[in-house]
Amino acid sequence: MDWGGRWYDFLLYLPERWLMSKWRKALWRFVGRPTGRLLEIGVGTGKNFPFYPPNTEIWAVDINPSMLARARKKLSNATTPVQLVLADVEALPFADKSFDTVIATFVFCNVPNPIQGFREIRRVLKPEGTAYFLEHMIPMTPRKARFFDRLDPWVYKAIGDHINRRTDQNVELAGMSIHRVIPLTSDGVVRLIIAKPNKGGTS
Repeated sequence: MDWGGRWYDFLLYLPERWLMSKWRKALWRFVGRPTGRLLEIGVGTGKNFPFYPPNTEIWAVDINPSMLARARKKLSNATTPVQLVLADVEALPFADKSFDTVIATFVFCNVPNPIQGFREIRRVLKPEGTAYFLEHMIPMTPRKARFFDRLDPWVYKAIGDHINRRTDQNVELAGMSIHRVIPLTSDGVVRLIIAKPNKGGTS
């Protein structure tokens, strides 16, 4: 069954309405109105389209063709033209240093090699560029973290998402510098990470 394309919007209707849209708004308040080129990783069915800043050159990628097909039907929700591209974050089809801003929302819980994905983001970001990652990850409290570690194999088997990713650590391991981490839930399960290319990092 094509859960990604056919059922994604249906399954996330209530979480999106109650919580996720609030977190997206928080992300875009930090992004503001950047100039230049913006890349969204894992555009899905286009849930960030209404928040895109005007007068910005925007590219959006996803690895799932069904997701992109649904996103194309929602392009009218975007405030600016969008180029949709079928692509894997682990091998982005863009030149080095070609984007001023990169965003990803709830993507890296199911990227097979998240560190490679972050390395690719670092590669396509300009030296002065900024990346914004809105992600769910392992809780900040040790007791809950241990519970998430035990539960993760079952959740992954059921829905294909990891709930115990150390996303902030993965960003740094990919050679990026974290400038700020904003917990959006009391236990830090949902966090906004703001990062920049680390000129001295490994590639």
